[in-house]
Amino acid sequence: MHQIYIASFVTTLLACGFIGWFIKWRADKADYKLLIMLFLIELPMALVAFYFIRMPLLDNAFKYLFGSNAELYGFMRNFYAPLTEEPAKLLPLIFPFFRGKITKQNFVVAALALGLGFGIGEIWLVGNFIAASPKFADLPWYQFTGFMNERFMVCIVHAGMTSFALNRLGNKFILGLLGSMGLHFLGNFPIYLSAVNFLSLGIATWQVIVSVWLIIFFLGMVVLLVYFKFGSIQIGKFFYGTSICPECGFNYPAPAFGINSFKTRYEKCPGCKKWHWVKMWKKD
Repeated sequence: MHQIYIASFVTTLLACGFIGWFIKWRADKADYKLLIMLFLIELPMALVAFYFIRMPLLDNAFKYLFGSNAELYGFMRNFYAPLTEEPAKLLPLIFPFFRGKITKQNFVVAALALGLGFGIGEIWLVGNFIAASPKFADLPWYQFTGFMNERFMVCIVHAGMTSFALNRLGNKFILGLLGSMGLHFLGNFPIYLSAVNFLSLGIATWQVIVSVWLIIFFLGMVVLLVYFKFGSIQIGKFFYGTSICPECGFNYPAPAFGINSFKTRYEKCPGCKKWHWVKMWKKD
């Protein structure tokens, strides 16, 4: 067995464990069934989008239209993922049951469930591509840390892009879908620039640029999810919930910065301005 499959299994466990737990913590119990169904439906969608839409339909169409111009054809391939993956993540919306269950109150956790399901399917799709390359045949699984880190982050990135469309369910849904496609294009475009060595910066330089861009884009998607959840940028509240000061009793949104323990957190109370250990994960 190729070692990338072990790395894929580990990444799947981590994504399901951490992101899945976070969804459960953030969601209302009444939405658990909905979120599990969204997650399960999306598991095969990365493979479906690639093998049944992107390659046989979109790629052949682009080859017919732009194949005579190798540079233009290479550029147009940047639209493959936005045009196929964003609709694939939103496929459950063709059923009235799901459209009626996703609301302004739960669309962020719904986006997380959709992104997690699609992202896990994509872990195995990309892992299969890597297994087919002889270049990686002798690497042990623990040397695929770059793959594991990226794939974990992409599960959340997918959620951020999908949330842009879910935030506009209704008359403006098409604009939301186009926006999610635009975000997807923006996230992937530096990879194309790296592949063509844009501005002749060199492969090593572009590898650094792409790595930094992935982190920036990942953080941007996290901020977008937080904003959609609360209507403001409350990073601490999104991840840690609310806190109660043990000294003055003030109830406040958890700040972004603090020292985390397993179930407690050392943070500053905005009421009495003192630092205390408080209980984490108190749902707002």
